[in-house]
Amino acid sequence: MSEEATADKKQRIMEVAARLFADKGFDGVSVREIAEEADVTKPVIYYYFKNKQDLFQSLLDTAFAHVSTMHEEIYREDRPVGEKLRMLIRGHFQFCQENPDVVKLLFDDMRERISDKSLDSKSQDLTHKNRFRRISEFIRDGQQQGVFREGVDAVKVGMLFIGTTNMFILYQLHSDKNVISSAVADELVDIILHGIAIPNHQFQEE
Repeated sequence: MSEEATADKKQRIMEVAARLFADKGFDGVSVREIAEEADVTKPVIYYYFKNKQDLFQSLLDTAFAHVSTMHEEIYREDRPVGEKLRMLIRGHFQFCQENPDVVKLLFDDMRERISDKSLDSKSQDLTHKNRFRRISEFIRDGQQQGVFREGVDAVKVGMLFIGTTNMFILYQLHSDKNVISSAVADELVDIILHGIAIPNHQFQEE
């Protein structure tokens, strides 16, 4: 079998598995069912993956690798930081539109990983090791360039971007309407960058 045919067969298995896992959950899907839906035998699946868990993890790892690569490529772009943030949200929206089943799995995995330490801006795991660290680095770059206020916690702003983006993606996944687009991404970035208050408006403290 050629390398191209092998890659196509593995990709088909992963696409079928993603759809079934998204519809029925990990425990609700068997290797036999994946094999039947992908029109392959169980031994073929075990040729590519050790077991069902390995197949599931491969789906997550492939998606995270794609997102990480996107972040790295945008981070290295010679563009204003605000434009980079627009590109980030646009990229996340596009990935969701092209891979809805995998995105559902990512959200399930994310929910299981969230803990109280995620709210601690001093957490080394959050600032340096998690998969979304680049967004905080964008904010720090903006602070160094004099674009963003120095007193703003870069990690919390990064979480704000992720949270905002994820809410729209979740809405998209559970809606018959198309609620994410480049225009929506630009609007969200404008709101986050410029806020909702009238410029120079003075709020009274209660």
